[in-house]
Amino acid sequence: ISPAQVVDGVRGAEKQICDDVIGAFRKVHPHARQILGFAIPNLPFRFSESVMRKTFNQHVKRVAAGLDFYEVKRMLVEMGVVGRVIGETGQYIEGQFEYTIPHVLHLGASDEMCLHPAFVEIFNARKPTGPTSRTVYPFGTDVDGEDVREF
Repeated sequence: ISPAQVVDGVRGAEKQICDDVIGAFRKVHPHARQILGFAIPNLPFRFSESVMRKTFNQHVKRVAAGLDFYEVKRMLVEMGVVGRVIGETGQYIEGQFEYTIPHVLHLGASDEMCLHPAFVEIFNARKPTGPTSRTVYPFGTDVDGEDVREF
């Protein structure tokens, strides 16, 4: 299987992946799809808490079903939609997502955040532009990388 075939296969499955994640959390986060529909198109691939808060106040709050900013942030992290920026290469922003670690991912106010690539196309995220624009690569998904899970 070539790398291009893998990329095409993942792109073709993104909607199903997103639907499966949202479905898995529907009992805990029944308004997730609506919140994602208003949050993701207004967030860049990489952002600060202040950008996320502004997006919440301007676009998400009215559809958040009474959830406050921190509850929405926690929901996005728990679902694996938002992660922490942990590195950068010439081609990628490396993001750490809660589903790849054996504990809760706590994001502080000074942490840089990023969007998981599976959600950016489906929910029309703002595409990065310019010579320094990069796509997010989830840490722990490289087949040749270190397995950080504990069994």
